[in-house]
Amino acid sequence: MSKWTVEEIKVLEKAIEAVVTAEETADYIKKLIPAGQILVDSNELSFVYILEDENALVHLRLPEQLWEELNSLRKKELPVQAVFVTKTENVIIELENFHNELNNLIENIQGNANYGENMVHAVETSFR
Repeated sequence: MSKWTVEEIKVLEKAIEAVVTAEETADYIKKLIPAGQILVDSNELSFVYILEDENALVHLRLPEQLWEELNSLRKKELPVQAVFVTKTENVIIELENFHNELNNLIENIQGNANYGENMVHAVETSFR
């Protein structure tokens, strides 16, 4: 299973970009399919957007240090795109269903001890 971590969030006029440096080839990344689902990694304090390749799930991690910025941007409801910066070119994949998934998770996590005290506190602090 591949794992990437979003390093930076950029706001463009018509989209929000989640920038990732990728060692994989552009050809591999172009074959990824957005699953439209976000999971939670309570131990690492990350939201994890799921992409799929032919054989496995691929994790695109959104760590806590990006959450306050994500909170200010989610109200804009602009499409969210992952921009994979490879050695040869940038590959853009639209992260389908991003806002709906993120909003549902935030609502479910707030005050819910099942996610762990640290995760609940981080979400309640970042997504006020």
